Amino acid sequence: MWWDVWANLPYVLQKQEEAAKASLSYLLEWISSHPDLVEAGWAAMKQALATGHRLYIEGALHGLGHWQFEESGTATVIIDEFLASHLELPPALREYAMRAREGDVQ
Repeated sequence: MWWDVWANLPYVLQKQEEAAKASLSYLLEWISSHPDLVEAGWAAMKQALATGHRLYIEGALHGLGHWQFEESGTATVIIDEFLASHLELPPALREYAMRAREGDVQ
């Protein structure tokens, strides 16, 4: 019955989260082995940050936050340059950038 599904929901969600993390880890590892893709990714994230559009900026920060686990030096530099050149960011967006700088993105 439906209550059986709800009773097992925490287990199912945990397994989905583990699978998603494993997939992301594999994807980042594969991309890292292709330097041209990595450089294109950095360029795309820099361009998104430069657009001034909040959703593009959030997307780029999110991606950079994930890259903290593979290439933290480059991701941190890009985020720091963005923050230094955008002193008038809304507080919530600045906070998200700081969290992305630490790899704390969901």
